Amino acid sequence: MKRVLRHGLTLLWIVSVLIGTALGTLAANDQIQSATDLLGTPQPKPSGPPENTGTPEETAKLAAAAGKYDIAGMKLGMPLKEAMQTLKAHNPKLQMKKDTIKYDVLGGELLYGLTFTSPEERFVFSLTMPPNPIVVSRLARVLIFTKGTAPTQQTLVEALIKKYGQPSYDNGPNQLNDANLRIINWLDDADGSRMKDETGQLCTTSNSFTGIPYRSADAAQMPAQGVAMLLESRFSIGQGDVCETRRMVQARLQRCCREGLGAPDLVGALVVHMGDGPLDEQAIGATHEMLVNAVKAKDAKEKAGAQKNRPKL
Repeated sequence: MKRVLRHGLTLLWIVSVLIGTALGTLAANDQIQSATDLLGTPQPKPSGPPENTGTPEETAKLAAAAGKYDIAGMKLGMPLKEAMQTLKAHNPKLQMKKDTIKYDVLGGELLYGLTFTSPEERFVFSLTMPPNPIVVSRLARVLIFTKGTAPTQQTLVEALIKKYGQPSYDNGPNQLNDANLRIINWLDDADGSRMKDETGQLCTTSNSFTGIPYRSADAAQMPAQGVAMLLESRFSIGQGDVCETRRMVQARLQRCCREGLGAPDLVGALVVHMGDGPLDEQAIGATHEMLVNAVKAKDAKEKAGAQKNRPKL
């Protein structure tokens, strides 16, 4: 009998030890869980494109901060009226062409760009669209030189570096020939620091910095089809691409007088193109949201109208 009692006590002791160990483990796990919660448990990443957060208010803030560099006195983020006044003072002979895209759901056309031309130069303004404040979001200037007015590339490059600082990339003076262009990039990080770019490829294909055809010293407005693609697709905006945080100025120099009558170091055309990633992306996002909401409102109105139709069955 005593032996049975001794065995029973032993079993009770083992069970109590196991229970105590289990409770201790649960308590430790609770402490670990609590500590993890305090530190912030990482949330699972959502699938698909993130929601766009573009707002007119944020666009206005970014526009005010975008004007670090200028082209002939015009800056990114400059209100359209002020930019046009500056341009008229620079060259009153320029002829204007509007670039628009139409959405019936919005009740008319959206002005997304202006192109100004004269025989010796051209300016291209890309504009923010409603509901944003209307400001210049991208800017380009093309200068055309004749044999009598063509400067040397050394003169031009020195002036560009004085204006924009040390380049992030320069493919060198030897690239100014009949087959190639001299290309110089100035790329700033989100905090305004000048970046180094060994290959000249950083962000050059980003929507915020394109607008110059490959192997050309030229600049043109984005076609309406390309603008529509940006506005209508959530996959085109707000994707967290690092280029959306950057700013770029690019210069392209083309050799003068390809018929061989000019000195080999003369420049026949120069294009300077600048873009601001934060401003451009935020403005596109806000217009995208406006378009999406307009489509939703139209669909809801049509659905409500359809529900009133009660055919006899």
